[in-house]
Amino acid sequence: MTPLGFLRTVWPANGFYCIATPLTKGFKHATFDTIEAAAAYAEKVADKQDVFFATHALKEVQVWNPKHHKDKTTGEYVGSWSVRTQANMRASRIVFLDLDVKPNELETAYGTQLEAGVAIVNFVREAGLPRPMIVSSGGGLHIYWVFDREMDSATEWLTQASRLKQLATLWGLKFDPS
Repeated sequence: MTPLGFLRTVWPANGFYCIATPLTKGFKHATFDTIEAAAAYAEKVADKQDVFFATHALKEVQVWNPKHHKDKTTGEYVGSWSVRTQANMRASRIVFLDLDVKPNELETAYGTQLEAGVAIVNFVREAGLPRPMIVSSGGGLHIYWVFDREMDSATEWLTQASRLKQLATLWGLKFDPS
């Protein structure tokens, strides 16, 4: 699947879209008003660095975040412009899990991608869930359940994501809870 095909599958048809690339501290966020422009940018930078995407379409290109970060001297929150904040999320078409592969941390992660793959296949089958899209993240697996409609970020998405997290916890799946 191409980046454009993937992003068209997971993103809502309308909104602003965010591609993030890692910096030494934090991320550089690039926002786009079309999925095509975001996919073209992701393809362009993917040869040089890791590429991440916001899982929701955004309401605005950026929003004021009064709690952007803590001042190192005072410990007080400092405001600044942000992109990926819960308040700026317009809608999503997916819920997801991140299964990490860390051979030295077997309490919270899987030893291999194969082991993580077997665990997610068993979880989906035993829990009676629909078949997800499974993507190698390089250091694990990203598991996406794609909905045929948009979910409002503030209400339905949080409910669905919380239910998936509870179910995965109940079944003993090793996943990144953040």
